[in-house]
Amino acid sequence: MTTDGNRPIEACLIDLFRHLGIERAHIAAGQQGGDDWPGLATHYAERVATLSLVSPRPMPELSSLQCSLLVLAGDQGPTAAAADKTLEEVPRAASHWLRGYEYLLWSDVMADRGEEIAAAMSNFLDAHALPGVSLPEGEGEVAGVTYRVRGSGPPVVLMPLDLTPSQWEPLIEPLSARYCAGNRAGEACSPRIPDYRRAWARGNNGVAGGRRGLKGRRDIFHGPRLSLRCRHQAG
Repeated sequence: MTTDGNRPIEACLIDLFRHLGIERAHIAAGQQGGDDWPGLATHYAERVATLSLVSPRPMPELSSLQCSLLVLAGDQGPTAAAADKTLEEVPRAASHWLRGYEYLLWSDVMADRGEEIAAAMSNFLDAHALPGVSLPEGEGEVAGVTYRVRGSGPPVVLMPLDLTPSQWEPLIEPLSARYCAGNRAGEACSPRIPDYRRAWARGNNGVAGGRRGLKGRRDIFHGPRLSLRCRHQAG
C-alpha cells in the first residue's frame, strides 16, 4: 500500500515518526495489516520495539522478526490453529489465549474481551520498556498522514484491527493511562486491505484509505494519550 505520491506506507509512517520525534514504538495490529507493520518490521526494524498481533497467520515477515512478538488469539476455530502455527514458527514469541473465544475478522474482540487484552498487552509492554515522549497537543499532516496528538508516554501504535466494529476503542482508556497510544484506521480500497467502512464505533474512523479521495484515520496513543489520524491517498 502506498500514499503521498506512491511512496510505501511504511516510509510515510517513518516521516511521521521523525516529525513527532518518535525513535521507536510498540506496534499492534490485526490479521489484515496490509503493508504497514510488515513494511516497518522489514525495512525499519530498528524503529519497532515490539509487535503485538491479534490472531496472526504464519507470514514470512514473522520468521525473520527482530523484535519481541506477542500473539493474542482465541482458542477456538480455524484462526486458533493459524495462531498456534505462528507460535510454532516463532517459538520465542509470547502468547495470550482468549479461552472459549473464536476470533473472526468481524468479531468485536476488543468490546468482548478488551479488559483481558489490555492487561495482557500492558504486561508485555512493561517487560519491554521504552522512553516516553512528550508531544504538544494539536493536529497536523505529514507525508499524507493527518494526525492528532494528545498526552505523553512510551509510544504505542495501533494499526487497523481487521473488520472489528470497535477497533481498538475499548483499549484506548486503559492503555492511554500509561502509554502514548495510537491507531491507524479509515476506509480501505487496496486489494490487500479489507473494507473498514464499519470499523469504528464513533463515526467513520476505520482503516487507511487506498484510492484517491477516500479518507482514513490513524490514531497513535501515548501515555495519557496520543492520537494520530491518517489519511492515505494512493496515486
